[in-house]
Amino acid sequence: MKKITSNDEALKLFEESSIKHSEASETGEYKKCNKNHDIIIACILYLYDSQQLKLLEPFLEHPHVGVRLWAAFVLLSIEREKAEEVLRDIQNGPYGILRGNALYTLKELEKGNLKFPWQWARKEKK
Repeated sequence: MKKITSNDEALKLFEESSIKHSEASETGEYKKCNKNHDIIIACILYLYDSQQLKLLEPFLEHPHVGVRLWAAFVLLSIEREKAEEVLRDIQNGPYGILRGNALYTLKELEKGNLKFPWQWARKEKK
């Protein structure tokens, strides 16, 4: 993957890859899923490094559930109430495997086990 050079590029790639990742998750296309996961993480890390995670907030209302799911996961770190609400909506909606992702994200958050990409991808502490 080429290096991300702007917030706009990170947001565009995040949106596109979140859609592709969720669709590949539903169809079991693990190679496509893994590729898009890596792109999403790169976008998250870029926004985190530039202290711009808040730019993901509009994605909490995105028409595609995959984008909402990924945005909510990241925004749990700074907009917990809004993000939890989105995850609960996904958990209770007609979203197949993504419902389980939302459910287990909330469970791990509740247990205090949830780690964000900047913590595990770079081995940073909370």
